[in-house]
Amino acid sequence: MTAAARRRQGATAVEFAITAGVFCMLLLLIVETAYHMTVAAALDYGARDAARYGATGQSTDPTRPEQRLDDIIQRVLAKTRPILQFERLTVTTESFAAPANDPVAPFAQIGAGQPGTVGDAGAAFAIVRYDLRYQQPLLTPIARILLGRDSLEHRSVLIVKNEPFVQGVGR
Repeated sequence: MTAAARRRQGATAVEFAITAGVFCMLLLLIVETAYHMTVAAALDYGARDAARYGATGQSTDPTRPEQRLDDIIQRVLAKTRPILQFERLTVTTESFAAPANDPVAPFAQIGAGQPGTVGDAGAAFAIVRYDLRYQQPLLTPIARILLGRDSLEHRSVLIVKNEPFVQGVGR
């Protein structure tokens, strides 16, 4: 082998080492992004299903209205396993009573930033805001370096109006 051929082989090896490293980093970032998009989609799906469950007034123990919130959290986790983990999920509800003569009043309350009843899934016809937050750790050190943090917070907020249901009656 000539000296020129050996130099070309050495240059090819160096070029491969440089491009392979960049390619691997890009591939890892694509996987990281896809995973976080999956977590966000799972959170949205779980939130939508849980809000639907809560809006219909269903409960595993109809004699305890506070049980509905626990049921809603369990519903989110059941619909999103194994993607979401309980210890990273925070579910907050806030209900706004809907007076019979002014069904738009709760929306004005929400828009004006007035507080409702926190930790309550609401009675029939109430407007309820579901706020789900999920803290997902970053998978790769590359993402941690680029973003300058260890995790991302995924958030899903839904505002629903409860259906007419009889409080204390399970379905």
